[in-house]
Amino acid sequence: MNEKERLAAFEAILFASGESVPKDAIAESLEITEEEVEELYVKLSEKYKDSGIAVIKLDTDYQLTTKKEYYEYVRRVTEPKRNTPLSNAALEALSIIAYKQPVTRSQVDYIRGVDSSSSMSRLINCGLIEAIGVSDAPGRPSLYATTKEFLRVFGLESLEDLPDIGMLEREIELEESDQLAIDTDETEEAEE
Repeated sequence: MNEKERLAAFEAILFASGESVPKDAIAESLEITEEEVEELYVKLSEKYKDSGIAVIKLDTDYQLTTKKEYYEYVRRVTEPKRNTPLSNAALEALSIIAYKQPVTRSQVDYIRGVDSSSSMSRLINCGLIEAIGVSDAPGRPSLYATTKEFLRVFGLESLEDLPDIGMLEREIELEESDQLAIDTDETEEAEE
């Protein structure tokens, strides 16, 4: 198989699967190395540069998808029912799972200080988290982690692309100190 045929086969595999495909499965199917799969990814990305389609990398998987700027047009056709956005509680649970995974529901409940059953059920239904095993703790509770869909939805190549938690804490502290300064200025103006 020549290079042009390998590229076409790589594209066909991604198109036909409709989901992300592991690099090793592609390499095995095309009888090439994983490094050659990476080269095909770069070439296919270049091919789609001026297209409404993109090939994306999700950790060690690849997937064909529509470009973000065309999402709204595609959504109008493919999703007649508008999906409701995630609640703040679900986003909070999702962020805990993303940073602490694998984690049990009771660990998420403990960190949040409230029951997270409903939020976690919604996240599972959205395909953003999944049970990946069981804990050795009493009762053998399920362990949860984020999915490849989570990476796709949030535009991440891997979990290493998540913002540094320490950096986020510093930004929150800065915002709070800025708000305190604004509140103090407003109080001083009101007193004058």
